[in-house]
Amino acid sequence: MKKNEEKLTGQVNCLTPLCSIIILAIASFSAISIYYYLSQLHREAIVSDATNQGSLVIKLSQGFVRAYSDFEAQYASGKLPNPAIFRRHALQLTDLNSLFGGSLFSEVVGFPGKAIRLEPTDDLMHEQLLMLQTDQVKSMKTTIFTRNGDTILRSIWPFYATDNTCINCHNKVLGLMGSEQWKIGDLMGAQVVEKNIQQALKKSHNETLFVSFLVFLTVIAVIYCLIFVRHQILLTKQLKTLANTDPMTGCMNRREMYNKIDKIQGNVTGAILILDIDKFKKVNDNYGHAAGDAVIQSVAKCIKSVTRETDWTARIGGEEFLIWLHHASQQQAEKIAENIREQIELVVIEFEEKTIQCTASIGLYAFEDASPEQFTTWFSTADTLLYKAKSKGRNNVVS
Repeated sequence: MKKNEEKLTGQVNCLTPLCSIIILAIASFSAISIYYYLSQLHREAIVSDATNQGSLVIKLSQGFVRAYSDFEAQYASGKLPNPAIFRRHALQLTDLNSLFGGSLFSEVVGFPGKAIRLEPTDDLMHEQLLMLQTDQVKSMKTTIFTRNGDTILRSIWPFYATDNTCINCHNKVLGLMGSEQWKIGDLMGAQVVEKNIQQALKKSHNETLFVSFLVFLTVIAVIYCLIFVRHQILLTKQLKTLANTDPMTGCMNRREMYNKIDKIQGNVTGAILILDIDKFKKVNDNYGHAAGDAVIQSVAKCIKSVTRETDWTARIGGEEFLIWLHHASQQQAEKIAENIREQIELVVIEFEEKTIQCTASIGLYAFEDASPEQFTTWFSTADTLLYKAKSKGRNNVVS
């Protein structure tokens, strides 16, 4: 009994290293998945916001230019500043950098090799403008790159030649002749809007890392709680088994036998056998109690080897067993009882270089369509029949 309890305690209270590794692996995978998902989600949101801000700045600039053009056409043609100069000045007046927390910058650049003033400020911008020249879709383009360790989102809105007055001015200032001259539809330059999204990405990274860590801890806590609950259920079940089972033989004990009888509903047909090992005291006296335990265990195995799945056995005393034969006629019960007796008689028990043999006497009482409330009477009758078997010389069945 003590050994079984120690084994049970060890099973319930110990988590194997393999189990802990599996839990950590599941928690880590969950945390990494959440981190990756949220990182992508936040990054897309940050890029989308920066793109929208760039588009807003470009549309504001276009609004300045349209307003200027409309005013010039109506009131003061030829007397106002150059539209390009006006656009640049309008951008400066809007103070875009302060509007967007110091993270946004906008400028107007000319086409490489033909710009009157500002050329592309880096190789990437130079390359992007050249690509815009052959692009069939004349729309805003965005790209993300790194500069001095910062992540930059750049939006470029191309300017195409649409006015002969503007073209002639550029050709004259640059001294372009023949095929080198600007023509209607040529890409003349672009407005560039850059947004530094490094701080937003860093903040998103820290928040995502924190959430992932919480997920990691939560998964571990949930799994450990599930394991704990499972072990508690297992513990309750095994403790119930220990409370209702004879630890030596695995048969039910006397208390569980009465519980089982109390749960029977309606009348029943069958038989009960009360079996007692013959001259068991001599076994203990001659070979010791350990040998007696071995004999009891051997007898229990013999009973289980003969009885059916629907039958059950209870150890009701030191060397005494009650066997319930469900839905068995008296003839069937007598046959089963005789088989049990024969099996016990034939078994040879080897114990510490000693050979032990034993026999058993059985009292049998059969009942048909009877109420289980009469169990006490059946038990008493079978017990009386057992003593008759003993008085007839033992090693026999009396029914």
